Amino acid sequence: MADYDYEEEKRGSERFKNLCIPEKVIYEGNEYIVDEILEWAFALCKTMVTLEIPDSVKQIGESAFESCEALE
Repeated sequence: MADYDYEEEKRGSERFKNLCIPEKVIYEGNEYIVDEILEWAFALCKTMVTLEIPDSVKQIGESAFESCEALE
């Protein structure tokens, strides 16, 4: 696993504008259903305007969208 880089993460969060969360993802050859958005997952994504959440998501963690000021 790569080292965590807060500054890169910070720059990445500024790039979100219109986001569509997929219903499933493939990681290392395994398919996973996206059924949860974790706590603080998109917190401070101040430029995110729209977000599509699939029906497969059954739980959204506390403060997952904290300070998403542009989110409509």
